[in-house]
Amino acid sequence: MSIIDVNTLKDYLPVNTIKELGITEVHQSRAWQKHFPKYIGRKLMALVEGSSPPADLTAKVIPPLAYLTLYESIPFLDLVLTGSGFGIVSNTNIAPASADRVRALATASLEAANNAMDTLLFWLQSSSNTYYTDWNKSSLIRDGLLRHAAEFNSFHDINESPLRFYAMKHRMERIHLQRFVPAVGSLQLNRLLLNRTDTLVLPLLQRAMAHYALSIDEPQHADIAETFLSMALSEMRGQPLVYTLYHQQMYEAIHENNEDDYPVFGV
Repeated sequence: MSIIDVNTLKDYLPVNTIKELGITEVHQSRAWQKHFPKYIGRKLMALVEGSSPPADLTAKVIPPLAYLTLYESIPFLDLVLTGSGFGIVSNTNIAPASADRVRALATASLEAANNAMDTLLFWLQSSSNTYYTDWNKSSLIRDGLLRHAAEFNSFHDINESPLRFYAMKHRMERIHLQRFVPAVGSLQLNRLLLNRTDTLVLPLLQRAMAHYALSIDEPQHADIAETFLSMALSEMRGQPLVYTLYHQQMYEAIHENNEDDYPVFGV
């Protein structure tokens, strides 16, 4: 399977002497199968692999695939297997690259791949996009407090990166169920997310979610998240006529049956 021919690959690493694709074809297939199912899904992959791949989708896929092909191939292209073991690639005209230069190429290739994947995902996120229905929505959370990278970015800077949002997606879904639903109550939380017109509590919850998501890798964000969640709960407790579902399901339930909780003993 070859989506990118050797001449196209050279556009992303112009100074090379590759004349046939065979040397990198296996790495292109590996990059395609390793990275793209989770980001664009099997349906869009099948379109690109088909006999008449759509030009616009293929054009967006090629840059990240090219850089990922280079990234995946680097560890394999630096050595050759001989009868007596592994040796360094060499010939009479070109000296082997130093380890530092190979590492720099790998780092630059991965960074370029991430940037190109961001461009692809940002393009796919538009609901007016031809391929939106068949895309796997990898960088979106449909009913989340933070639904996409741009929304996350309004509360904490992630450079509006869909790729970084994707990396935090599953933890945000887990935090939603484990932290926000028990604290806010499913009824009030669903109401806030359905209407999305609240300007007092919802932004506090969204800011809390952003910091909770970041706290997995940067623990200092956990305390900030707790602060914003506490502020949101305080606002709801103080306005029972506005946040009625919270009081019905959560706040009043906690305080009911006080006499049973604190029995009075006579003499």
